Amino acid sequence: MTIWLSHPEQSWESHVSGVIQLGQTFSGGISIDLFPPDFLTSLCAITAAFHDLAKTTTYFQEYIVASQSEKNKLRGKPLYRHSLLSAVCAYYVTEQYLRRIGESNDVYAMIVFITIRRHHGDLTSLEYELGNMKEELPDIQIQAKSIDWVLLEQAIIKLFYDMSKSEVLGDAFTMSTEKVLSWIDELPIKFNKQRRKLLLDQLLPKNFEFFLKTQLLFSLLIDADKSQVGIQNDAFFTKRNQLPVDAVENYAATLKRPASQLNELRNRAFQEVIGHPINLQHRIYMLTLPTGLGKTLNSLTFALKLRDRIHKESSGRILPRIIYSLPFLSIIDQNFREFEKVFESNGISLDSSILLKHHHLSEVLYDKKQNSHDVELNEWNFDTSAAKLLIEGWNSEVIVTTFIQLFHTLISHKNSSLRKFHRLAHSIILIDEFQNIPAKYWLLLRDLFKALAEKLDCRFVFLTATNPEIFAPEDVQYICEKEPYFAGLNRVTLRSYLDQPVTIESFVDQLKLDKDKSYLFIVNTIDCAKMLYQKLLEFVDEHEMTYLSTHILPFERLKRIDQIRKKTFRIVVSTQMVEAGVDIDFDVVYRDWAPMDAINQSAGRCNRNGLQMGEVNVIELVYGDGKPYASLVYGGNKKQGDPRLPITKQLLNENPVLSEEDFLGMITEYYRKVKDSVNPKESDSYIKALMDLEYTGEQRENVIPIEHFKLIDEEQSRLDVFFEYESDENLGESAEVWGKFVEVNRLKDPIERKNAFLKIRSTFYKYVIPLPRHMKNPPPEVEGILFVGKSQMKDYYNPITGYRNESVTMIF
Repeated sequence: MTIWLSHPEQSWESHVSGVIQLGQTFSGGISIDLFPPDFLTSLCAITAAFHDLAKTTTYFQEYIVASQSEKNKLRGKPLYRHSLLSAVCAYYVTEQYLRRIGESNDVYAMIVFITIRRHHGDLTSLEYELGNMKEELPDIQIQAKSIDWVLLEQAIIKLFYDMSKSEVLGDAFTMSTEKVLSWIDELPIKFNKQRRKLLLDQLLPKNFEFFLKTQLLFSLLIDADKSQVGIQNDAFFTKRNQLPVDAVENYAATLKRPASQLNELRNRAFQEVIGHPINLQHRIYMLTLPTGLGKTLNSLTFALKLRDRIHKESSGRILPRIIYSLPFLSIIDQNFREFEKVFESNGISLDSSILLKHHHLSEVLYDKKQNSHDVELNEWNFDTSAAKLLIEGWNSEVIVTTFIQLFHTLISHKNSSLRKFHRLAHSIILIDEFQNIPAKYWLLLRDLFKALAEKLDCRFVFLTATNPEIFAPEDVQYICEKEPYFAGLNRVTLRSYLDQPVTIESFVDQLKLDKDKSYLFIVNTIDCAKMLYQKLLEFVDEHEMTYLSTHILPFERLKRIDQIRKKTFRIVVSTQMVEAGVDIDFDVVYRDWAPMDAINQSAGRCNRNGLQMGEVNVIELVYGDGKPYASLVYGGNKKQGDPRLPITKQLLNENPVLSEEDFLGMITEYYRKVKDSVNPKESDSYIKALMDLEYTGEQRENVIPIEHFKLIDEEQSRLDVFFEYESDENLGESAEVWGKFVEVNRLKDPIERKNAFLKIRSTFYKYVIPLPRHMKNPPPEVEGILFVGKSQMKDYYNPITGYRNESVTMIF
């Protein structure tokens, strides 16, 4: 046994052996065409075994046993780093392995190099890696001279033999100071040659192949590395959970639905999904149904059947994870709870290894049961930091998450985002309301989805009532015939008044409200919503009406949405946060001018259950000198406004009255026009970056490096504001969590501070509103965050309309 330490309380051999074992466990479940058989596990073995090789220097060993104050002085100094020298050695070992197996493409050795060099940070561009090492060579030469290579060589050989991977090293594997120093001298010459080929577009193929290979290998190493340290129980990762293929059918049988035309269509769609023949050659599916016909549960039952079929056809080798992704936090809890009901109704004892919710504000709690000797169920106990690792690593069978989490895993250079990338292999990815993907990224994501389907064996199921049809017909398998369901519905009539722009005051003055009907007003900006609410108060009892926007504290928003579901209010004024997925129902909907897909989503909040004919009215609200509020959201300060607005106005002016059965044809025409109007330049610029492994750098004429990718463009940066707000339902909670935050914020150790905050995060953010950095009426800063105490509440927060702000601000 050697005496090296990898971490203060763990030996180097123990850690490296554990990372190797986890890497083999993670990669062993991946069987894809992207790599030849056993090639991926061999590369994983090299990256795992060599990733901390330079921790065996005398310098690192001095650092690891130092006091905290001494570590603070040494941290970051070149001789105490370990990634670069480890990467250099791994590069040559990989190169030798490639020669032995007859693989001529040495880009694989560069991927191994990048993976190890950046395993404690974020990926950087390949061109940068190939051309920016020279200044660090003297330091790693000094490091190399401090290592006992005889002892290290024996330890590495033993590690490879222990995992039955001795053929990767080969019989002639030796390491010595002289050999490693020669490697260090030679590598810049090799890299300069490769860099010239890269700049001449002669190094990488013009596809996503090496992007996917790099993301996958990097993901496998950093997840194994972090998990070994944070979990330290390899047994946790070895057993997966089976799920009943008929779970949704069993749940549906418990629902008592009254006879109606809508329920008949729901049942018909459900039976069509259940009976849809599964051909494993198909990898991209579409589920297009009108709002209210059960797309979420239909997609889950299809995913369970697809998962079961893949598992059986692979003779048990492959067990796909189901990743359900949706665009809005406002509905993630609602749909997660629906999934919980499905599994609970089947008698499944739920824990986080079966069903997991992940977004940036989700509670950091991971429950896991283990079967101990088949006698009783015992709990695995995970502290906050371990729970965070497991949640962010998507260690579950069914993951409910957001577009942000999914798409910033697909397209990212960030270590924190890429750790879960390998979980995508063989997964079944359900993308709900996918029409909310920005049109400028359609081509980029279309090509990437197809590459993931082909190279990582992913299956995609896109759920929507308004299909943008970004894929060619031959690329898609429809789970349901969509036309009969649209033709079979006649719940609403849509009327457009876009040729008559109107101010809020004039609109309300002309408005006639029927006391026997319920009304939903959806507008584009928060200030428009506030003014409309105040104007309506002149005619409506305040107890009949409520208001929704992101200026309301999160816990209060959820309470109001629940009250709206229960028909507590007859009239609701809201921003577009209620458009998609929120299960609310009104007799009449008024929608301020917006793109057609948003209008269609708004129509889904009208007469949802088909009880009587609903009314959807599209109006154009203007302010100031006649500027439409729509331009603040769909135009703003951009050089060119959103093309969807004029396209929508043209179509609705040509068809000012529409029945629901006409919606499908209108939406099809709308997306055809939008698709024709989209400039492919931004997608093409990202595609080139992915193909060239250009992770970082400045934007250029035809290339946008990956680090610049943002699914959602925010024109204004935000600052969090904490409100010490109290009501009868939460008496004392905000003051209590603020007190805990103050205690946590004053902890000196950053890791202890971070973990302590994770314990209170979900409660803390119930009282936080992110507001524009240049907000009017900013509150004071306390403990590093803007803070509104109880005594200041009336100056900064209105109990009905939320944060007090006089300016016209864009919804966010």
